[in-house]
Amino acid sequence: MKKNTTFTLFSLVVLFFSGCAINNPSNFASAKPGCKNNLAKVGNLEVYTDFCIKKISFKPSKYFVSVNKELVFNGTDYTRVNFEKTTKNGHIKGECNSLIQIQNFEDIPYVLITSLPKKLIEECKIESNSNGYALAFEKDTACDKVYYTSLSPMLGKVIPVEIARKCKVKLNNTIIFEETFEF
Repeated sequence: MKKNTTFTLFSLVVLFFSGCAINNPSNFASAKPGCKNNLAKVGNLEVYTDFCIKKISFKPSKYFVSVNKELVFNGTDYTRVNFEKTTKNGHIKGECNSLIQIQNFEDIPYVLITSLPKKLIEECKIESNSNGYALAFEKDTACDKVYYTSLSPMLGKVIPVEIARKCKVKLNNTIIFEETFEF
């Protein structure tokens, strides 16, 4: 009987501390690209958002998002980061999209926009600078539909590089957090 009590007590302590680890942004204190927060006002309500990303080489990045200290998302970007949760403050919706820069393998690191497929330019809303080079673009769900099929014939000549993540959180359809996490 004493053995079972000790095991149960040990299990509760482990569960308690693992729960604290999951719900605590301080675990991301030394993470890269790290944590950002924002204080917004929605009506008479002040809303504090913590948003953390921990990029891990060759593995999905880890995410922690809380609104007014209530956990709304804790997961990875194994699939697109897109979450919804109803909280005591209202309906929370959030997402992250990659910011992609298509780079050239030659001496010039950037790619002329005219060398990219028209479908990719249109669906991914790729713009160019004054010299005609493609600027970084947000890879959203519309862009996903043509991204891989458009770029695959060009691989070896160009390489898509994720330079940042653009993340947004809304409370009842009002943006309460919008930040870019650079890698």
